[in-house]
Amino acid sequence: MFNNDECTYGFDETPILGGNNLDFTRLPQSANLIVLPFKFSWMNDFVLHIDIFNDQTIDGQPYPGSARELILSTTIRSSITPNSPWQHSQTIASSLTSHEFSFRYRVSCSSNFYGSQCSRFCSPLSDHSRCDPQTGDMICEQGWTGSDCNQGMCI
Repeated sequence: MFNNDECTYGFDETPILGGNNLDFTRLPQSANLIVLPFKFSWMNDFVLHIDIFNDQTIDGQPYPGSARELILSTTIRSSITPNSPWQHSQTIASSLTSHEFSFRYRVSCSSNFYGSQCSRFCSPLSDHSRCDPQTGDMICEQGWTGSDCNQGMCI
C-alpha cells in the first residue's frame, strides 16, 4: 500500500465507487476516468501503483470504524509518450477473493501544452492560427502570416 508521502509526483484516491458490483461500462463516459494531473515535464518513465479496497458501507458511505480490506494490488513500471493511444487493458485477478479489475491508461498533456514532455506551451493568438499537436509550434492558417498569424497575405 502506498500513501501520499510515498508518491513523488502524485497521489489520488477516489470516493467509494459502488456497491458489491461495479461495472464502469454502464456508467457515463466521463465516469470512466480517474485523472492524475501532473505539474512537471513528463519524463516518459513512470510507476503506477493501484490498490483496490473493499470498504464496509451503509447507503454508500463508509461504515464508522470498519477496516479497509485490500482486495487487489498491482504496480506498473513502464514508459509512455504523452498523447499516445490508450495502453492495452490489463487485468488483475485474485483467486483468493474472486475479484477482477481491468483497466487502461494513457498520458495526455494539459491544454496548451505539447511535445514529448508536455513542456512546450502554445496558445493560438488569433482565429487564424493553431498549434501543431505534436510539437506545439504555432501554425498560421493558409493565407495568413506574422508572429501572431494576424497579417493577411496576398495570394
